[in-house]
Amino acid sequence: MNESAFKFQFIDLEQNIITKEFGEFYKYPDNLEQSTLQSYFQRKSMVKPDKELVATAYRWHNAIEITDLRDFSSKIIYSPDRVQNENDIIEYDGKLIFDRSGTTKKCYNDIFVTDNFIFAIFSGLEDDTPNSGFCKTIHIYDWEGNPIKQINLDRGIMSISVTSDDSRIYSFDIDTGELIYIDL
Repeated sequence: MNESAFKFQFIDLEQNIITKEFGEFYKYPDNLEQSTLQSYFQRKSMVKPDKELVATAYRWHNAIEITDLRDFSSKIIYSPDRVQNENDIIEYDGKLIFDRSGTTKKCYNDIFVTDNFIFAIFSGLEDDTPNSGFCKTIHIYDWEGNPIKQINLDRGIMSISVTSDDSRIYSFDIDTGELIYIDL
């Protein structure tokens, strides 16, 4: 992906070749360098078990994108937390860079999907806040992009996993070393 201007690549692993690239990045300056583009649009993606849809959660944008792998269309879901990090693209030494200043807010840190739902953990904390990578909010959406539930946690987590029947969310408490879970 470091050389690509697209979000996704299909790769033939046997021949080690890219067979298709798709998914354009929007709302960024034309003269943004490729390395800055990749940094600014850091993301985690998961494919729905039926392999027809992909959910992508962005670290520096308050958005989750649902992409249809059949026709390559996509839709954006915005978190209820209106984070605006667009002003962190600045000119430095004649180049546009992503300046993760202390006020840049982290958004989605991890995502997990099941047949029915998209689960994403959200930080919303400024980058220079201690433990800003720990998230205390879980947003749950259906595959149409409708908000289902928001869960506010009493501790910060960095990752998430969910049972295939959507009955339990798992994570890990780094401070205590404990496996934690929430029954839904």
